[in-house]
Amino acid sequence: MKIHSILNQKDDFNKHWQPVYEQSIPENKILAARKFLQPLYMEINRTRKLNILDAGCGDGVHASVIEEINKKNSKIEYCGIDLSMTALKIARARTIKNKHFSFQNTDIGRLPFKNCSFDVTFSYGVLAYSNNPTISFGELSRVTKKDGIVGIWIFPKIDGFKGFIFNIIRKLCQMTGTTGTRFIANLIVPFLGFLPTSSKMNLLNSTWGQCREIVLVNIAPKQLFFLSTSEVEKWFMDNNFEIINMDLENPISIWGRKQ
Repeated sequence: MKIHSILNQKDDFNKHWQPVYEQSIPENKILAARKFLQPLYMEINRTRKLNILDAGCGDGVHASVIEEINKKNSKIEYCGIDLSMTALKIARARTIKNKHFSFQNTDIGRLPFKNCSFDVTFSYGVLAYSNNPTISFGELSRVTKKDGIVGIWIFPKIDGFKGFIFNIIRKLCQMTGTTGTRFIANLIVPFLGFLPTSSKMNLLNSTWGQCREIVLVNIAPKQLFFLSTSEVEKWFMDNNFEIINMDLENPISIWGRKQ
C-alpha cells in the first residue's frame, strides 16, 4: 500500500532513520514493545474489532508486534503516522503484505483524523519530541473513541549529576552538528548497557548501528522535553481518562481509558 504524504518538508528524523534502513529490529526492542502493548492484548479480548493509531511509528517495531497479533486475529485495522518518510518506508516494508495496515506522513500535534476515530491510540517516546507535548496528548485524546484507550511512554526527566552530564552532552551535540553528534554517539555505544534504556540493548545483543540509533534518539534532536510522572498523569486526568495501567518498573509508561 502506498504511503500517504501530506508533508513536503525535510526533517532531522529522516536523517536519523536512514542508517538503519536495511537493518532488522533488535529482539530486545521487540520484547520492550510487547511489554508496552500488554493493555492492547487485553483490549483485543474484550471487543470485536479494533481501529489502532500508532502515533509516531518510527521504523515499525510496534507495527511488527501488532502484525504478529493480527495474524492470529484479523479484526485489527492499524494506522501508523510519523514525520519521517524514511521511517514510514521501513515500517511499510516490514508489513507490506498486510492490507489492514496503512501509513501517513503527518504531525502528531495536528492529526488529520476526525474526532473519535480510533479504539486504541498510543505513542511510544514521541510526545517528548513534539512542539507541545500537552497539545499532542490532547490530539490523541480527541481522535480516541469514548471507552477507548490511550497509551504513552516517555523517558522521565533525569535529575542530579546524571542529568547534568546528559544536558552537557546534548549541548555539545548542538554545538558540533551532525558529525560531532555521531562521534559522541559512537563514544557512548560501548557503555550503552550501563545506561537506563527500556530495551536493555547493548553490544552483546545488538549491532553497533542498532545501539547507536538508541543513543542518537536521545542526544541528537534539537527539541526534547523531559517530564515528570505527575505531569503526565495530569494529562490523563485533564482529558477525562481513567488510568488503567502504569508500569512502575520502566520510565513513564501509562495507559488510560477515555470516560
